[in-house]
Amino acid sequence: MESHSPVGYGNGVTYSFIMYSNVFLMMASRQNCNVASLSSFLYRVVDVFEHYFEELVEESVRDNFVVVYELLDELMYFGYPQCTEASILCEFIRIDAHKMKVTQRPPRALTNAVSWRREQIYDPYSGYIGDIHLDVVEIIDVLVNSHGQVIRSDIFGVLKARSSVRFMPECKLFLTFEDLFEGPYQSTDQYHVSRGEVIDELDDIQFHHENFSVQIHVPLPSDATNPSVQTSIGSASYAPEEYMLRTDFKLPSITSEEAALDRKAPITVQFEIPGFSVSRIKINLEAEDERFGAYKRATCLTVAGDYEVRLS
Repeated sequence: MESHSPVGYGNGVTYSFIMYSNVFLMMASRQNCNVASLSSFLYRVVDVFEHYFEELVEESVRDNFVVVYELLDELMYFGYPQCTEASILCEFIRIDAHKMKVTQRPPRALTNAVSWRREQIYDPYSGYIGDIHLDVVEIIDVLVNSHGQVIRSDIFGVLKARSSVRFMPECKLFLTFEDLFEGPYQSTDQYHVSRGEVIDELDDIQFHHENFSVQIHVPLPSDATNPSVQTSIGSASYAPEEYMLRTDFKLPSITSEEAALDRKAPITVQFEIPGFSVSRIKINLEAEDERFGAYKRATCLTVAGDYEVRLS
């Protein structure tokens, strides 16, 4: 079977088509259109036809050509896609439309911002407006050498939004200190900040005065058994279950065995600081229509990522 390109051009007209079963669906345009959008629209047309005819074949198109004309008239209006939701089209375009004496009025959902949202949706929580939550989670990666010098300090931030409002209001998100972002094309759902004064800001926080879930993991030698640990603040426990059996195949090296024994694994630190942002980013969430009265809240959380302190 000879293969043809799905896009053709001739006499100033661009042709784009798809083949489904034994039916060709084609669109023609004299403008410089997006071919991917044209193909996406054609596949939406296929979904609508299959919803009406159960199967899109040549016979179903011939038997229902009147309905096909009505659907094409509603799917696209003067070259602009209008409504491609089969559930909405079924409310006023029916297969037995020629038998109806009363003209059906198009539903309001046809002109809504979201075409798939039906009217008169039953809501069991009719008195509950809903909440809009925005969580700012910042992950700190710090690497400190054995001399106490900061080798690397990065902040990775993620914005997590969660909405449970009954309606669909438009919301705007305002971020301050835009100079913290790397480049003008950085996405607004995550950001990355690299600074040298991150440790200086954390020094002002007294972890033992608040409940920040601070955990310090100190590695022990592989031959350690039931060590005795004493702490002035908090508690310490020995976790032998975190060790695992490992087999290493070593190659000849110029380093001595004594130097390898002196090398110690780094100390890792884990903590969570609610309500604190290391990057000092401020977020303001506003709704376009305040009639809904939804509760808006933005919280910050700083957690430790790869927070390591080398001992050698």
